[in-house]
Amino acid sequence: MFQIIAYFKFLLRSTNQHGVHSPFVYNLLTECLYKKDKKPDFNTISAYIKNVRQDERIIQVKDFGAGSRVFKSNARKVSDIAKNAGITKKRAFLLNKLTSYLNISSALELGTSVGISSAAIAARNRLKLTTLEGCPETAEVAKEYFERFGIGNVEVIVGEFDLVLKKLKEDNGQRTEESSEIQNSKFKGPITEQTNQIPKSKFQAPNSKFQIPMDGNLPATNPEQLTTNPELQTAPNNLQPTTYNIQPTTNNIKHKTYNQPKTINYKPQTPNLIFFDGNHQKEATLKYFEMLLPLAHNESVFIFDDIHWSKGMEEAWEQIKAHPRVRVSIDSFFWGMVFFRQEQEKEHFTIRL
Repeated sequence: MFQIIAYFKFLLRSTNQHGVHSPFVYNLLTECLYKKDKKPDFNTISAYIKNVRQDERIIQVKDFGAGSRVFKSNARKVSDIAKNAGITKKRAFLLNKLTSYLNISSALELGTSVGISSAAIAARNRLKLTTLEGCPETAEVAKEYFERFGIGNVEVIVGEFDLVLKKLKEDNGQRTEESSEIQNSKFKGPITEQTNQIPKSKFQAPNSKFQIPMDGNLPATNPEQLTTNPELQTAPNNLQPTTYNIQPTTNNIKHKTYNQPKTINYKPQTPNLIFFDGNHQKEATLKYFEMLLPLAHNESVFIFDDIHWSKGMEEAWEQIKAHPRVRVSIDSFFWGMVFFRQEQEKEHFTIRL
């Protein structure tokens, strides 16, 4: 009921591009978010969502956030998690377009779940995404699907957000200094490429209790796995992504192929996109915002999911958009977006997407 009332209030004060006088926001809407063209990335995202919504496996979910309004037990079907906790296909397309339009090269996500929003950010975009998940079994499902769809520019880190973010901040502080030294020395890291075969029928990662069944309606991939200079590929917390020695099987099914870009234009820098979707509580949202605020720079964008989830989340959003470092804020009802562009006048927009 709270969200229904909040939505009607949103509709009364919202506008579209015709009510926007900021060139930056106007271009963001007309050249990106309102554009109707379909990208090749959307095929990968659509297939990912279809697959995960058909996954009938039951896993034990360890919930660190605000809890669920739908589930009464921690034993949940992957398909139900995808339908109730994952973002919709429309929002996934918007997130993918936004990431591409803003030329995001490094991203951080709080709350992997089964990986729909992660796939939206990373699919065929030239970036490195680090995504954090508190639940080990949910993270394992996401990692298997990333492998399945050849989304090789994602690293999943499992752990409590407070501990991981503290380590991330420490490492990024050191990384920023190292990056300055690298840029001053005009260092150019070579990018190499290697190919890894993904099975055509079904696969199971070693030491994993999960296995994704495939049928004739589900596309398979033979993606190219990407590697970059080892100095630039090191994760913010010095953890390396899990690698799988996958054994292919044979069948007579015809498959589509989803290929990632052959190179990633990744620089060792702090994230310029942070997607907050891990804990829909006021105190936690504000805490993570304050923790990550020192990493924000002029080209950064922070996106907060479900800002009208509850009265507490609305209060958190009001505090965030009023922060002195935030220059432009956009309320799209399901997302709150903030930008730190110092050349902009401080403005707030309520936009229908």
